[in-house]
Amino acid sequence: MALPATYEDDVAPVVALRDLSRARRRNRAAGVDVFQGFYQAYVTAFGCGVAVLLSSDAIGDVRVDSGQLREVVTRGPGVVGLVIAVVLAIGVRSGSRGGPLVLPAADVRHVLLAPVPRSNALRGPAVHQLRFSAFVGLVAGAGLGVLASHRLPGGLPGWAASAAGVGAIVGAAAAGLGLVMSGRRMPSWSGLPLGAALLAWSGVDVVTHRVTSPMGLLGQLALTPVRFHPVALVVIAITLLVAGVGVLGIGGMSLEQAERRATLASQIRFALTLQDLRTVVLLRRQLSQEQSRPRPWVRLGSMAHGRHVVWRRDLRGLTRWPAVRLARLVVLGAVAGAALVGTWAGTTPLLVVAALALFLAALDALEPLAQDIDHPDLPSSTPAVPGELRIAHVPVPFIVMLLVATVGWATSVVMAAAGLLPMHLALTVGPALILPAALLGLVGGLTSVVMEPGSGSSGMLLPAEIAGVKLVVRAIWSPALVVIGLTPLLIARGAFRHNLSPGSAAASGSVLPLMAGIVGLGWLRFREQLHEYMNPQIPAKPTAAGEADPKTEA
Repeated sequence: MALPATYEDDVAPVVALRDLSRARRRNRAAGVDVFQGFYQAYVTAFGCGVAVLLSSDAIGDVRVDSGQLREVVTRGPGVVGLVIAVVLAIGVRSGSRGGPLVLPAADVRHVLLAPVPRSNALRGPAVHQLRFSAFVGLVAGAGLGVLASHRLPGGLPGWAASAAGVGAIVGAAAAGLGLVMSGRRMPSWSGLPLGAALLAWSGVDVVTHRVTSPMGLLGQLALTPVRFHPVALVVIAITLLVAGVGVLGIGGMSLEQAERRATLASQIRFALTLQDLRTVVLLRRQLSQEQSRPRPWVRLGSMAHGRHVVWRRDLRGLTRWPAVRLARLVVLGAVAGAALVGTWAGTTPLLVVAALALFLAALDALEPLAQDIDHPDLPSSTPAVPGELRIAHVPVPFIVMLLVATVGWATSVVMAAAGLLPMHLALTVGPALILPAALLGLVGGLTSVVMEPGSGSSGMLLPAEIAGVKLVVRAIWSPALVVIGLTPLLIARGAFRHNLSPGSAAASGSVLPLMAGIVGLGWLRFREQLHEYMNPQIPAKPTAAGEADPKTEA
């Protein structure tokens, strides 16, 4: 007859796990110099603070007038709530796929399979995830608060404090929703409709100029320096409830999902250390279980030989894109358009947001060319010049980027119809931005896809300081090219403030970005020849149709 389990038998594994976790933290901290760690944290925090303050001062945004302030008070909570709804929807979708926890592979294979209650094993990591998400939200909110203080009344301390608080709440709420979804093992398909419901609820608040959703209450709380709503404090209790439910119910998380996320997350971290953005994209698609359609949306007929074969292959790839990828391109185009409207209104940093949205859309549009780079044996086995093959891949992605830019223009027209922008500006300045935005967005994506990962052998003999600067420049170079394609908006805005025609100014200002885009395409075509000319002692390495480090398809 088996003896009943005693209280000591139940708590002994938990105590052992706690002791092992403490021992691991002590061993990890033993090799860290405390004073050096504090110094690095101090330097990092000081550098980030100085960068935010100097960049915000250098931008030179103007203060809003009384009419614009009334619009902010009336429509601001809904618009901010819509942005918050996007973050919460991402958390919900991540939770439906097993997130947001990313455990070490050893913990998944040993701790979660040990005779320890899974809730006790996962409660500590869940609390750490909530704390980290809240900290990230706090830092991001504080930065946005500093930028808002340059245009809105209320002072820097008030905006920084309110925005940082709301950012921390949003970060904790997103992580809490993800923990609830993963702890309850919600189906993977449920994340999309639930996220869409949150976005639709906030969209109703934006259209009706009312606050009916928790996201709208957070929007009111974020605008406390201009108007305080005591009822908005209720959302803090809601966030704490969601976070508590997520932590208490995390024991139901799927072991298979945890193993899968642990493996992919470690590979993503390694790819990020090499600045291999292409591998990061492929692993992210694996993480989100994004797969091509077994049946195409539309069946294409036959095409002639030659360059049309490449075009047909690219088009056939588009017809097998999953619906989520198509929706992502539409959303990125809408985000770019909305960010450009905000840039026109005076918030200049939103130009970077629009550039990043177009850059991410270009990475999806350039999938056919990236496939050739991932599998260099296939194009190298054909009698084709590498540069000509790369150029042959450009037309179809360029059409995709034109459609994405058109979605952004349509978004500006919709916002103009809602009274957020004069309609004549949307109809004159918007079309002049479509071509340069699409072309430079494509060139920025091409630069990121074609360039090899890592620092390369050319930086091995450089001093550490110069090599670090080179890595930073390499990381921001591709998105910076996209920003060049959006500079006609700034030219048009300056002309409008001087009572000149903004449409004509945008059209004339797009000439130099278009020339830069053509130069970028020329670099894509003659990359090997330029490499050989600049480094005659080093033979040019074939890329895109040659030998970069091969990657396996995700």
